[in-house]
Amino acid sequence: MLETFLKKNGEIFLENAHFSRLKNSAKFFKFNFPEKKIRENFRDFCEKFSEKKSWKIRLKLQKNGEYFFSGDEIFLEKFFLKKKIVKISAKKLDSKNFFLAHKNSKIREFYDAEMKKKSPKIFGLIFKNEKNEICEANSSNIFAEIRGEILTPPQKCGLLPGTFRADFLAKKKCREKILHEKDLFSAEKIFFGNSVRGIFRVFLEK
Repeated sequence: MLETFLKKNGEIFLENAHFSRLKNSAKFFKFNFPEKKIRENFRDFCEKFSEKKSWKIRLKLQKNGEYFFSGDEIFLEKFFLKKKIVKISAKKLDSKNFFLAHKNSKIREFYDAEMKKKSPKIFGLIFKNEKNEICEANSSNIFAEIRGEILTPPQKCGLLPGTFRADFLAKKKCREKILHEKDLFSAEKIFFGNSVRGIFRVFLEK
């Protein structure tokens, strides 16, 4: 199981939400999850990184309860300056695949393999399910502005219930709606969103 956190200005964004999701996934897959010990060591690990910079912190949990941390500096200002072209993948997801509802290496490896096939100019891929409903992107949830309203696919379409997405929904900044390819092409704007990068605009390749 995997979790990825943002440390910015000395704070861990949506820390409790990430650990809650990991706890639920560990219970579902019957992973040993020594939460108290992990959280204590996680805090100690995060203290190593400067509060003046932004950091992407990764937590990997194995079935036997072993866990590992890693961290890299990220440059959010530079990231947001670049125009991001995305396209819809020809590869379909199965909306009934329960792995999609959990952040794990199995799905991560699938997305990474698909990303290796794309043109270098493409920032990311958008995936549909067997019903041709929009699901998610390779590393983010999807949001579309349609007639002035921000919409995002419901989890039943087959997607990770992202912590950023959950927070956005809870604050009523968007609502769930089944979307199709035609909806994205006619949308005023399309956004990707995750807890490390936040929400950012992308441009769908025609």
